[in-house]
Amino acid sequence: MRQTLLFILAFFPVYIYCQLPDYLPNGATWRINRIGLSSQFDCWFKDEIVCTVTGDSVIGQQPYKKITAHGYYQEFGIVMGTNCSSPYVHDELYALLRQDSLTIRIWANDQDN
Repeated sequence: MRQTLLFILAFFPVYIYCQLPDYLPNGATWRINRIGLSSQFDCWFKDEIVCTVTGDSVIGQQPYKKITAHGYYQEFGIVMGTNCSSPYVHDELYALLRQDSLTIRIWANDQDN
């Protein structure tokens, strides 16, 4: 039995097929919550963003996934009566990402990083 198994393994090559995981499936979402000092240094900011993979885009010959951001930004004065920036709603293109084997690449500043 052992010799038969060795014969089969020696003369019939075994092919292993492996599929890379899709890190950016359409519809995937994640949340980004940021809190810190704003650029005015006398105001705190709170930024709540939900990012969603919303489709494909092609730059050159490379396919990228569109990441859109929806959320709310607001600032609070550290001292009562401090003038801070007005709140606003995020509804914008956040990033263009592509999967290259097991790494994620981003399109920024007109180049693939």
